[in-house]
Parts: sequence; structure tokens; C-alpha cells
Amino acid sequence: AASAWTELRATMLDLGVALSDAESPRMRGDDLVRGHGVDAEAMRMLTDAVERASYARSSGGDSAIDLDAPLSTVLAGLRRSVDVRTRVIAFVVPRSLFMARRSDGVLAA
Repeated sequence: AASAWTELRATMLDLGVALSDAESPRMRGDDLVRGHGVDAEAMRMLTDAVERASYARSSGGDSAIDLDAPLSTVLAGLRRSVDVRTRVIAFVVPRSLFMARRSDGVLAA
């Protein structure tokens, strides 16, 4: 879940979508659904997984779920929400490659 969320944040940075460490994943997800038209169900799957990974007690077993499909759906919607020029720049020169990473692996933006 953490790696999927990190990829989402990197894509947001690349596309010039505002990032805030003050927002919870659920708040950020709601903003992306309302403001950028990303798929609500896919976003819910991502935010639920991030919240479970961050706040739920560890059950001792591996309860990882496959987030590839919901992440791909959310990223595609996010990319569609910006103009072609922004998408090309994000692809050719992604800002996330040049940002420092915090010790926990999250982009420091």
C-alpha cells in the first residue's frame, strides 16, 4: 500500500497536482475524485489499503492485496485530467526524479 501511495504522490508531483502532507489519504483521495475525476471505487481501494497498512493492528499474516489495477485506474484518470503538454513534460522530465526523498521513502515536496 505504501509503494502504491508513493507512486500516486510521485505522479501528482510530475503532473503539477498540489501535494500536502497535512491531508490524510482519504482527504487526498476525495479531492482527486472531485477535482480531477479519478475513479471513486479505485481511489477508495487505494485509500482503504493505505489506512489499513498505516493504522490497523498487525495480524501477523501477510494481508497484502494487489493494488496494481486500482492504482493504474487512478493514475490514468489523473493523467486525463491535465492537458497534453503537462502529460508530455511529466513523461519526459518527471519532477519526482529530482525531488529529495525522506528517510521513510516518501517524496519530500
